[in-house]
Amino acid sequence: MVLLRPFEKVQRRDAVVREARHPLLESILRKQRKPIIPISFELDEQRRCLLISGPNTGGKTVTMKTTGLLALMAHAAIPVPCTEAELPVLDDVLADIGDQQSIQENLSTFSAHVRNIQAIVGVADHNTLVLLDELGSSTDPSEGAALAVAILDHFREHGSMTFATTHHSRLKAYAADTPEAVNAAMEFDESTLQPTYRLLVGLPGKSSGLDIAQRLGLESSIVGKARQLLDPADAEVASLIASLHDDRAQLEQQLDGLREQRRRFEVEHAALKAKFKNERITTLTELNKRLEQTLRKYQKK
Repeated sequence: MVLLRPFEKVQRRDAVVREARHPLLESILRKQRKPIIPISFELDEQRRCLLISGPNTGGKTVTMKTTGLLALMAHAAIPVPCTEAELPVLDDVLADIGDQQSIQENLSTFSAHVRNIQAIVGVADHNTLVLLDELGSSTDPSEGAALAVAILDHFREHGSMTFATTHHSRLKAYAADTPEAVNAAMEFDESTLQPTYRLLVGLPGKSSGLDIAQRLGLESSIVGKARQLLDPADAEVASLIASLHDDRAQLEQQLDGLREQRRRFEVEHAALKAKFKNERITTLTELNKRLEQTLRKYQKK
């Protein structure tokens, strides 16, 4: 059953989504008999920005589209595909998603993004959901990252609820250092070099571009040379992010182990409880039998 509370007497600005699915993607995956990986996240008055990073084709854009679609469905009083959804009342849902370059209008990809973002900046306020795909891309990486930070800061200062996807390490650091922002990663399976499409809130994502290029069959000497040419600072950041994901994986394994132990303890507790109950019944039956025998004995006397 879906718990949906988009409208309340006292307007709240929290956004809580549990196990959400994109309805169109869910339908396609069901027909293909593929697993459906739901997403969950939570934002509130203090944390208004979710920055999603991770590998290409990992599900970043789908996650953002799902969020925007659910918000619109809730405002149209359409049941949303979640186990639980609490969404604020919004005036606008504004998005810059996809490549809007145009030969006819002489627009490059970067120019199209800038135009869209400027249009969003002109109307966005604290009652707006802003969706920004590949923020700071299609230009010089350092300038693009600086521009992306400035854009996120603008929406943060205006209180807009903002979702953005990125590959820039500087934006991941911004989300880590800014109380109003939260990092989120699309999980990547290192053993199979395949995305799992799980959204991990609280961790920056790994782009894994070189690993994916190697998996796709790019000449190994080229990939090896690229690894050698990585900026030491970028390599250090990638190593730190990888260690964070490894730590999380170990903690999840430990948590799974604790859950299994708890399950075994619960089974043992239930068995001991049943045994104690049976022994108690047996003892009481025996005592009742002895009492009846004693009473009959005294009555006979």
